[in-house]
Amino acid sequence: MSRLANAMNVQLIAVEARRAERSLHPDALDLIFQGAACIYRGMTPEYMAKARAFFERALALDPGNIDALVGTAIVDATVGGSFFSDNATPYLASPRRSLIRALSLAPNHAVPI
Repeated sequence: MSRLANAMNVQLIAVEARRAERSLHPDALDLIFQGAACIYRGMTPEYMAKARAFFERALALDPGNIDALVGTAIVDATVGGSFFSDNATPYLASPRRSLIRALSLAPNHAVPI
């Protein structure tokens, strides 16, 4: 099992390296990876805030970045759908806007987050 995991890890690293080479904004891609890492650490208010900050910084560098748009939608839906906030309404409206924008920019884009 560990050999399979190691082999998959090597392939994943190679795929992501090729993807980073094609990126017009490699710093934005790095921020997206950091945001995704925060999400995968746990659905806590602290990690969600850190993830959102990374995605926002990525969007500042590349406003049309699909992965960053989807990342912010995931964070806002998580915060709005949990007890992290006393007012869920703005958090639940934001993911819809982000996802509609992402779909309008790239309707067939597969998002790895």
